[in-house]
Amino acid sequence: VHGRPETVVPRVVRDSGATSVHISSDHGPYGRLRDEQVRDALGEGDCVGLFPEGTTTEGDRLLRFHSSLFEPAVANAATVYPAAIRYEHADGSLCRPMSFAGECTFMQSVGLILRQRSVRARITFGPAVETEGASRRDVAKAVEHSIASALGLARADNPPQRGAGRRAAPR
Repeated sequence: VHGRPETVVPRVVRDSGATSVHISSDHGPYGRLRDEQVRDALGEGDCVGLFPEGTTTEGDRLLRFHSSLFEPAVANAATVYPAAIRYEHADGSLCRPMSFAGECTFMQSVGLILRQRSVRARITFGPAVETEGASRRDVAKAVEHSIASALGLARADNPPQRGAGRRAAPR
């Protein structure tokens, strides 16, 4: 894909046949509404894309994947297709200005993106992950492993299980 972001993004969305674009990292009441809409869309056979970290990084690490975002796929026994995205300069090095991370405002981020002379978006698809009979956590782990492998990154440190490594309080 070549061209300016303001013309490329709408074209890619239109050409993909997307009927809507929804961006939300909310895990409260609006998050539940988002999940219901995703579950309904999958139930109708639509394709849905999500970013399971719930936010972005500069592309040099993975954050913990939110397993709750996979619940609609599990509920519909939908196949999940992991896609790792890496933004690169022409020489193949990581293009950090493409990220919307840190304390940068949205408009500052857009300015950084528009000032890039040339950027490549490398998209690598991992093996399909079947969700039938799986838990959302198992699906999240499989997708996280696939994306980490594709990007050559370590998996995020997931929080320890309850009680793991903890001593009982003295009585």
